Parts: sequence; C-alpha cells; structure tokens
Amino acid sequence: MKKIIAFSILCILLCSFSFVFQNHFKELVNEKLEEYSTTNAPEKIYVHTDKPYYSLNETIWFTSYLVDGITHEKSDKSWVIHVELFDEKDSLVSKKKLFTNTISAAGDFKIDKTWKSGKYLLRAYTNYMRNNSADYFFKKEINIWSTDTADSLKLALLKPEGTKTSPSFQQTRPDLQFFPEGGDFGCV
Repeated sequence: MKKIIAFSILCILLCSFSFVFQNHFKELVNEKLEEYSTTNAPEKIYVHTDKPYYSLNETIWFTSYLVDGITHEKSDKSWVIHVELFDEKDSLVSKKKLFTNTISAAGDFKIDKTWKSGKYLLRAYTNYMRNNSADYFFKKEINIWSTDTADSLKLALLKPEGTKTSPSFQQTRPDLQFFPEGGDFGCV
C-alpha cells in the first residue's frame, strides 16, 4: 500500500513539473517567434524573366519582386535591389541597381554579340540580405545560345533549290492542307 501511495505522489509531482515546463516552453517559443517576425524578418526576392533561354544580341527583360519573408507583403527594410549576371566562369558580366518603393521593379540586360554561349547565372539580393549567407540570394540559371553555329538541319533548310545535298538528308517540302471538320463555311 505504501508503494502505491509513493508511486502516486511521484507521478503527480512529475506531471506537475512537466506542465510547468511545458507552459514555459510555449511562452519561450512564442516570444522567439514574435521577436523573429518583428525585428529579424527576412526579405525574399523573386526575379521573373520573359523567357527561359536567349540568343546573342537579345535583351533579357525581367521583373524583380521584393517582399517581407513572413507576410509576403511589401518589404520596408530595403528599397534597392541588386541584380547581377555571371558567366560560366563566375565572372560578373553585367550588374543593375533597381530602386523600388512598391513590391516590384523592372529591368533588363543587353546580351552583347561578343559574349560566349553557355549557362549564365542571374542573382538578386538587397544590402539587408547580405547580412546573412549568400544561400538566401535569389539565383536563376539562364541559357544563352549562339546563333552562329549552324547545324546540318539549318544548312539544309537554307540551301537554295537545285543544289546537291547528301543522300542521307534530302530536302522535302511538307504537304500541308486544311479541311473543314463538319458544319459550313459560315454561309447563311
């Protein structure tokens, strides 16, 4: 009987301690979340480009969106967005500073004819974001192709009529016809 009473008292004490610590833990977590959301809230950037790939002598048109990381509304911490373009050798090719007092800012990069084709990296950040790791910067891979390199299909399609081509690739024109699929032609 004494063992049962001692065990019951021990269980009650352990449960009361866990209840006290659980409430303290909840208060601590809520306090840290409140501090994080008011003072240390991150900024997030997304950059939307007009196309996924480009060729030389084109323009990369983009819109960048700067938001608060918690509420996803306009960020009040930064007004300048840095957007950079790097080549495959991690060399900075072009750089823009965009001012925004709204949620977005638009910009462009002119691709020069002298650039090499390959994979380029578009990176965007704010000065506030530089306080943390560069892993939080926006990064997007962009393919830039050269139109100077001609493949066999391009050469065959541009070859004038009457010239000889290799027997493995003969130029043929497709037979393209349009037929109505029922109904009438709109004659009433």
